[in-house]
Amino acid sequence: MRSLPRWNRRLAGCFILRYVEEPSYDEIARSTNLPVPTVGTYLHRARNELRGMLGPLLDSSPSDSASTPA
Repeated sequence: MRSLPRWNRRLAGCFILRYVEEPSYDEIARSTNLPVPTVGTYLHRARNELRGMLGPLLDSSPSDSASTPA
């Protein structure tokens, strides 16, 4: 969550609402006063950024970081 502050407040707000409180896109749009397509765009951007940040962590296997006994 350290990188969330890099996001603008509306993008972060949409992301937190969607994945913590789980409202529909319409409900997020009403509560943030944004158009529904903008909510979708923000959530898409947030997911892509997280995928980019977490990708290297998720792609590394446990054997990459653990030493194997001889």
